[in-house]
Amino acid sequence: MILSLALRYSFSSKGRHRRRSMRTVLTIALSVAVVLSVMAIMDYLQEGRLERIRRVRSFDTVVSGDACADLRTLYPDLSVFVYGETEALVSGKAMRIRYIDGYYDGGLLMLSGDDSALVLSYPSMLSLDGKEASVMLLSRGRSGIMLPSSSMVPVSGVYTTEMGREFDTLYAFLPVSMMEEGTDVYTAVRGRDVSEELRALGYDAVSWKDSESALYSAFMLEKTMMYLVLFLLFIIIAVSMKQTVRIFYRERCGEIFELMILGMERWRIRASFMLSFLLVLIIGLAAGLLLSYLVLPFLESYLESVLHRGGELCVWYGGFAVIVLFLFTVSMIFTSRSQRKAESIQPEEAGNNV
Repeated sequence: MILSLALRYSFSSKGRHRRRSMRTVLTIALSVAVVLSVMAIMDYLQEGRLERIRRVRSFDTVVSGDACADLRTLYPDLSVFVYGETEALVSGKAMRIRYIDGYYDGGLLMLSGDDSALVLSYPSMLSLDGKEASVMLLSRGRSGIMLPSSSMVPVSGVYTTEMGREFDTLYAFLPVSMMEEGTDVYTAVRGRDVSEELRALGYDAVSWKDSESALYSAFMLEKTMMYLVLFLLFIIIAVSMKQTVRIFYRERCGEIFELMILGMERWRIRASFMLSFLLVLIIGLAAGLLLSYLVLPFLESYLESVLHRGGELCVWYGGFAVIVLFLFTVSMIFTSRSQRKAESIQPEEAGNNV
């Protein structure tokens, strides 16, 4: 009985109710799609960037010195590799040199060539006159003093990374076999932050949060602002939902009065119209989720064209669950208030809506 009444009044053709219900569905769908899109973009810009930093520049945990053998024994399920790093002038430009071997797992994507000699990014290659680059760095002399030395090194490959120009224009790569004495050597662990465990074992370990502390703090502030923006969006949706519920019940005052005249219990009337609106809400939520699936690929293509890096915009299902819970809660509150108000109508007022 209640379900049949709810289905009848959700999209009734009487009094243009169906058109208004469809308008309500569209409003809810657009609101949900906008919030899900905002969540996906913010997650892409923030969490995606942090993941790229951990994969390319700072890594989850970095230990000073060559502790590769020990760490591979401790963490056989994680990626462990050694690299050296120093500052240098490459064809007159200040850059950081990383010395790597075949185990290096730092998100290096080779566009051409190999890593047998100097590996530069494509923007850095454009500044070279030929296929060699002058590399000036500090090396330890016979007396043990660090002195500048310069040599011409052939360029064997061109690379790129997920971080794009932010990283690529500042880093060049050389094989470990060409590493100068006195170069700082590190052991990286990728896959999980194990810095606290290693510090407890006596290792000089640094997590990516420590090495990128300023940037991480900025991201935390950005995340706080993101939640504030989402909170404001939810407030706007709540105000819109209140107006939608009010209109929904105002247009159905006649039906409510008819059922009261026929002697139906008030709790059945309330349940019928509450379920009637919830059916409209469910359809709007489903339509909003579907619309977000259709919109996100276009937003993803746009962001790739603007930011010049790959990535995937995904629906945040946890966020969608929050939206569903929020809309159901405010709907129950507003429908209860509107229902009591509708039940207090006078017959002549109800007649105008029949």
